[in-house]
Amino acid sequence: MSGRHLTRRSTNVRGVRAPRAPVQVLERAAGGSPVDAGDVVDVVRAWLDGGADDAQMAALSVTGWAPATTPALVDVLLAAGDRLELARLEATGGFVSTGAVGDPTELAVAPVAAALGVRVAVLASAAAGAVIGGQDKLGCIPGMRVGRSAEELARGARDAGIVVGAPVGRLASGVRRMARLAEGVGVSRLPRILAPLTAARALAPGTAAVLVDVPTGSAGALCGDAAQVADAVGDALVAAGRGARVTTSVADSAIGPAIGTALEVAAVGALLLGEGDTSLRDRVADLAGRLAEAAGVRAQGTGRAAALDALAHGAALAAAERWVESQGGHPEVWTDDALLARAPTQRAHTASRDGIVGPLDIVALAELARWLGAGRMHPAQAIDFAAGVEVLVRAGESVSRDQPLIVLHGRDPAMVDAALAGVGAAVPITEDD
Repeated sequence: MSGRHLTRRSTNVRGVRAPRAPVQVLERAAGGSPVDAGDVVDVVRAWLDGGADDAQMAALSVTGWAPATTPALVDVLLAAGDRLELARLEATGGFVSTGAVGDPTELAVAPVAAALGVRVAVLASAAAGAVIGGQDKLGCIPGMRVGRSAEELARGARDAGIVVGAPVGRLASGVRRMARLAEGVGVSRLPRILAPLTAARALAPGTAAVLVDVPTGSAGALCGDAAQVADAVGDALVAAGRGARVTTSVADSAIGPAIGTALEVAAVGALLLGEGDTSLRDRVADLAGRLAEAAGVRAQGTGRAAALDALAHGAALAAAERWVESQGGHPEVWTDDALLARAPTQRAHTASRDGIVGPLDIVALAELARWLGAGRMHPAQAIDFAAGVEVLVRAGESVSRDQPLIVLHGRDPAMVDAALAGVGAAVPITEDD
């Protein structure tokens, strides 16, 4: 089956209601009148068709709309470009996450699920505020071709059994445009924006099974009301006719061992080698197992154990190497972190006394990583692949005086030293009882 036959070009279908002009909707909102789903759809469709400018769309994004608008908005976003019909292949599955600080699951779940027999197709996330996107993490792998057209995504799922990339060309073009605008005006992590972008990204590949993860807890708190996001995404997926084959997961999320592109890719490499952070391993195994069950390649209740086995015995690593090689990257990146960018300046924050690590201030650590260059302060900024924050401890651990707790990675020694001065409050040490 060719990639062309797996591709469907969406068409805009207007309802019977006469659309309001964007300026009319914005005037009504400014006057305190409610903005209903039809109003939002009118403005977004006009913006995607060239009948409204970025300033008008930005104004609407800041003004807001009700969560019930999500399904209709997803339809408009998908209708703006091409989508795929990968469900025509056998045992296809997609995984997307709303993301969390230091959470590389979007990169890790795909090869584990592929090792279990799922044909995986994932549109990686874009950066959203202090949360680094999967697209940026892929970009730090030497030689990796990140941009994927509809045809390339279909071919990767069919031939390599796994493809993860950023959409290019007409593939999910509406999603790309809204994500860029939302990041530029600082609303990308608000539930009303995050929910439709996540649902549209999940549906664009057209896989038979879809797993959506909405992390909660301190690392995922940057998305606001996670339960609201999960409900809105679930409603959109059900409205799209995927209800019986979709698992929407709301899972507590602990921060991973690092914040930063190369550091997070290295953490995935350790995981694939059967090493590394145990909480990340358990999280990835749970999600990959759920996707395998949803795709029908593992019986209900057996996916997690199969995923742990794939991690322990090298099947997941082999799938990850096959995936990277198929997209032009160095497959050895998972076993040789010397291939990844390394910051010339590294500074450790150490414990000032013996004690117990208190709750980490995830937001503060994320902003430090962002300031060092691991995230963007504006949409045009290039991410420094080497920059970031390495987290060596977790809340509740006993530590000794002068023990390293956090390592900052950056290029400018003065910036790293300045950031180091702000770490203390983010990693509190309480007295050991």
